[in-house]
Amino acid sequence: MEGENVAVLPSHSWKIVESRAAELLDVTERHGVDAARAWLDDLGVEWWLPTRSPTPGGRVSYPERIDLMDQDVARERIDELVQRMSPLSDGRRRIRFTKKGRSADPTAALHALAVDDYEVAIMRNAETGRTWFEARFVWPHRPSA
Repeated sequence: MEGENVAVLPSHSWKIVESRAAELLDVTERHGVDAARAWLDDLGVEWWLPTRSPTPGGRVSYPERIDLMDQDVARERIDELVQRMSPLSDGRRRIRFTKKGRSADPTAALHALAVDDYEVAIMRNAETGRTWFEARFVWPHRPSA
């Protein structure tokens, strides 16, 4: 997948990313993952890249969309999701930068990957400008016998 990397953010940095998600997505969409990292650096957000993905591949189901047009409802629901995510022992949370897109699909995504079994994606439809969060439950990958 193009531009996929994993970073780990301290809790206070996670809040910055959460509050400026649409802007971070825009930077990533327009200028790529390296520009997104530089943008985070400019904000003073600490992050680092582990040597490999923090979780095995998984099956994803039932996306939950949270439309950011209604900021109050979105923030309340995002707060609920974040509380259900398990931070690392030192309070950091993982975020995966992924730029998705096919010519037939105008939706781009910037994924934030929790350390347990929830994945939160920041989504934007390039045609409508609509931005939303999707939360997905991810089952651990079980290799076939």
